[in-house]
Amino acid sequence: MKQQKKIKNKNKSKNFCQDDFYICNKTPSRIIKRRKILQYFCQVKQALNLPHKQKFSFAITFLSESAIQQINKQFRQKDKATNILTFPYESSDLFAEFFICPTIIQQEAKQQNKSINNHYAHMLIHGFLHAFGYDHVEENQAKIMESLEIKILQSLNIANPYE
Repeated sequence: MKQQKKIKNKNKSKNFCQDDFYICNKTPSRIIKRRKILQYFCQVKQALNLPHKQKFSFAITFLSESAIQQINKQFRQKDKATNILTFPYESSDLFAEFFICPTIIQQEAKQQNKSINNHYAHMLIHGFLHAFGYDHVEENQAKIMESLEIKILQSLNIANPYE
């Protein structure tokens, strides 16, 4: 298993995010590149009109299907593996924690005829939006969240995942 690494954006320009990502891969799978995670989050910040200087810290852990299934069952009472789980924190130095299953991401990408990188982009953006309080439980909430996802993905030249 790989050790957790802190990823910082080294570009100190005011046009770039200054956020921290703690990444841990507990799977043998190849995962998305760190710079892509930062790029996706910068696009989320821009879409939500958050100031570039506002700093956030995230933990992202890549897990096996069985491990993410256990977390999903424990915290959401859903006894099945899932692609991403998001846990926002209100009173912590850590803004949110994500658990991602690369196997599920890869399977879904193949089933939906998408590139793995584009599906990772969609799922990470989806997770970041959850961290900022967006949800898709009710239809009107889902429309707002999906439209933001589409807008952010289009800014990255990624097609609408809902078509």
